[in-house]
Amino acid sequence: MAAHPSPDAKVDLDCVDADLCARPAAPADGSDNGNADYLSVDIRYEERDSAHVHVSGGTSN
Repeated sequence: MAAHPSPDAKVDLDCVDADLCARPAAPADGSDNGNADYLSVDIRYEERDSAHVHVSGGTSN
């Protein structure tokens, strides 16, 4: 069974350096409080039952 990185994210199988990737929506609260404006999740399957998961995010300000 494939992992799903976020309930609201569209999972993409056409990733450059990963087996699965997604760009889930960052929570928007309308303030400049340092919360992430964008998120990225890349999953690369490794041996047997393990995977390398890379999560990144940032702000546009």
